[in-house]
Amino acid sequence: MEKALLITPSEAESLLSGRKLPGAGFAALIVGSEFCQNQVPALSLLKRLARAFPGVGLSLATSILTDSGLRRWETLFRALRGTRLVAEVVANDWGIFPLLKKTGPFKLSSGRLLTTELTRTDAAWASGFIREHGLASAETDAPQRAAAAAALGLAVSWHPGPAFRSVTTFCPFEKHYNSRCAHSCGGKLVKLSNPLIPYPLLLSEKAYFAPAGKQPGRAARPWRTVTTFNFRAN
Repeated sequence: MEKALLITPSEAESLLSGRKLPGAGFAALIVGSEFCQNQVPALSLLKRLARAFPGVGLSLATSILTDSGLRRWETLFRALRGTRLVAEVVANDWGIFPLLKKTGPFKLSSGRLLTTELTRTDAAWASGFIREHGLASAETDAPQRAAAAAALGLAVSWHPGPAFRSVTTFCPFEKHYNSRCAHSCGGKLVKLSNPLIPYPLLLSEKAYFAPAGKQPGRAARPWRTVTTFNFRAN
């Protein structure tokens, strides 16, 4: 089974300074974020990662996007066109697919939010969408979503850490919706509690997570596992 490491651009910078990955056997670095549109890596950063870690593939993780956020990502994707620097894109916003079609080809994986939405919709429609856009895999941390994604013909990319529950475009750290920020959330994992919720929550970037649940069943055996850099101690 393949292993990948999900990192933000600032975490990528820290890896570059030490020239060392946190563990052995990572076949890919997934750079960006599934839950914050502001985590856009520079083309120069991606080139430095490719030089520093030869043999380790590069992927990009994208989140739900505002119009201004989509424009920022569009600038990067257009700069990447023809470079073969990035092999895969994890997509969470329905609106990013026309852009990816223009600037690819990329291997495409539905992110955890999009996987949830895709596996809850009509199966025939979802299958048509998957074929039209060439989705190959699905990111998930929920066994039922893994099974549903596998039933749609998607390879399962499993996230064994805390389980995604919800996400917003509002930044709870800086109190705004802007597509640019000071990255105040960097490295922070905030523990929350609510008397109405029977389990603790974790806040990371713009998303809320619950404790890790069960592993996927045999019918949805993952092709890779993804470690989130910020979740390594949880």
